[in-house]
Amino acid sequence: MDGVEITQGWMGSGLVQYGDINIDFADHIEFYSIPPSFATAVEPAYMTIFIYSKIPERDSGGKISLIGDHRGGDTQTLGYGDKEEGFSYMVNLSHSKVKRGKISNDTDTPLSRDFDRTQIFSYVKTENQIFHFQLINKKSDTLAGLSYDATPLVSEMDNLNVHLDYGIDFDAHWNAKIAYDYLNTDLRQEDEIPLLIAGGLFTKTLYTTTKNSTYSAELSYQNIIGKHHLALGTKGRVKSLDSLRVKGLGEVLPNFNQESILSAFVQDQYELSEN
Repeated sequence: MDGVEITQGWMGSGLVQYGDINIDFADHIEFYSIPPSFATAVEPAYMTIFIYSKIPERDSGGKISLIGDHRGGDTQTLGYGDKEEGFSYMVNLSHSKVKRGKISNDTDTPLSRDFDRTQIFSYVKTENQIFHFQLINKKSDTLAGLSYDATPLVSEMDNLNVHLDYGIDFDAHWNAKIAYDYLNTDLRQEDEIPLLIAGGLFTKTLYTTTKNSTYSAELSYQNIIGKHHLALGTKGRVKSLDSLRVKGLGEVLPNFNQESILSAFVQDQYELSEN
């Protein structure tokens, strides 16, 4: 997002939260397959999605959008951006109540994918600094969830995702970024037969609350010398499973609850011709 990697480290990707969001704040989106350069990511990935937000130079002022659909869903979006002396900013607020078609499972309670999502995207930036704040609060039905025969009595999940980051350009070549990602997940699952759970926990009811934190930092250098496009730097990340509470069992945090990654890279891309 605007050159800052967003992830939920414990889940291995930011796609869990950002794969289905309101993109009214976006100027354009780019997709790259094949493992990306370490110039854009702390860890290798199969695909990288770059989202670039609107900038006041092209999209200043305010915008209100109200949308309804035939299933009873609705979306409200409010956005505003402007450029003042020495800095620019943008705020985008949205709320979506989505009603999707049910999927039959030969019972009186077909599978549901409905959700209710509140989203905030904002930034403040100067010529050489930028700060982002993002929040996604999503309450959703989760289809079959953990039901072994796809006939759940309850299948719901609530996610609260918060992202903060700060970036600074020291000069035309050196750049530093720090970021924090937080995810709180409440999972509610019930069925008439034991749920499909790894580890052999045979239960018909599962209520859990999971909290994750991810800390990322990087220092990088990029330059073009003749036909050489140079990039080097170091990036680090700490993924933390802060807590895992199960109703009726209390805290069940596993021994493996934190992972640290340090990446150092040197890259030279040589331009054979303009094409």
